[in-house]
Amino acid sequence: TEKIMWFLIGGEDANGIADGNLTCTSANTTVTKGTSRVDENNGTAFYSYKIDISHETQTLLTFKVEVEDKSGLISQKSFTVNVDNTAPTVNINSHSDGSNVYGTDAKTIRGTSADSNNVEKIEYALTKDNAAPASGYIEISNPLNWEIKFEDNNKLNDKIATLYSVKNEAFSEAPYDVYLWLKATDIYGNVSEPKALHLRVLAMGDKPK
Repeated sequence: TEKIMWFLIGGEDANGIADGNLTCTSANTTVTKGTSRVDENNGTAFYSYKIDISHETQTLLTFKVEVEDKSGLISQKSFTVNVDNTAPTVNINSHSDGSNVYGTDAKTIRGTSADSNNVEKIEYALTKDNAAPASGYIEISNPLNWEIKFEDNNKLNDKIATLYSVKNEAFSEAPYDVYLWLKATDIYGNVSEPKALHLRVLAMGDKPK
């Protein structure tokens, strides 16, 4: 995920500003100079900078600003920026991996998410194999203490029918593998790796054989 910041630096001097420069102490942060605006009448100049922190691993970045006037004199200032590059965590509390569940019953999957800042959203998707999908996720309300309800016309059997392209009357007695994938996103766009809960769904419920 691309993570971009924009900074505007500037200076003022009676002799006029010759140039402005911004650097970062971290080699993982890319600093690109953008547009400039120089006003010769009042001796001011402003420079925009694009800051790419997509590959940054540090959490505290130090930047240095240098502004040079037309006499060759240079003023310097440094400042720091806190960077959140840590993805949220997702916990599943209601079921253990590999649990057997009845597809005929209403089921609620519950869990929590956490982050050093706010969790913006949590999403889930279902697959029949152990491979995280790239798309098709559904957002869940209340991301910090989330729950997913499979009930009414949205039971796990309904999901099996879609995932396995099988009609209810043709369900097998053998359990169906269903993988519930969850991922969380914080307010700065950090996204967790999809976490899977493997369920073995008994589509026939507890009906006698």
